[in-house]
Amino acid sequence: MARRQTMLNLDTHEGRLNFGCRLRAARKRRFESQASFAEAMRVTRDSVANWESGRRAPEVNKFSKICTLLDIDLGYLLSEYDESTEARHIIRNETGLSEGAIQTLQAFKSKEGGEMYLILLSAMIEQPELFQLIGQMRYFISRLDECEAVDKSDSAALDAAEYKKNSERYGVSYCFDKLLDAVLEQLKEAPDNG
Repeated sequence: MARRQTMLNLDTHEGRLNFGCRLRAARKRRFESQASFAEAMRVTRDSVANWESGRRAPEVNKFSKICTLLDIDLGYLLSEYDESTEARHIIRNETGLSEGAIQTLQAFKSKEGGEMYLILLSAMIEQPELFQLIGQMRYFISRLDECEAVDKSDSAALDAAEYKKNSERYGVSYCFDKLLDAVLEQLKEAPDNG
């Protein structure tokens, strides 16, 4: 769960450094270079380099354009929250999803046929079988750790560990099959898919 933070004070070196790190991370997602971002901002590359290094903070009148070009909120740049937009911050606090997961879900919506991904995902989340699958996967992962700890020179122990691993893998597959069956049944019963 993301915690609410205090906004940065850009009058301090530490505040400018933190701002610069966030600016650099956001800029690298949208622009290949400081020069291309500087061109879009209509400032020099040195200005961008100074902002990112924490040597200087941009003038207040530049913040709106920075946020627009980088598709971020000012609250992110000023460390009010860790996610790049307030909407993602709220979603993360409510669901526990990572910002990457939220961005992926938002990207589905804009892709052709993406609505179907979201319908399927929603249907999967609504099924109790999802929790069984997750539980089975966690158990499987713990078994993998046990298998790694087996004495490789003891062939009987190695065979037993491999058998356990395969049976747990089957358990994961079985839970996944149950989840898919439940989702398909739900989708068949949905009024809009008739």
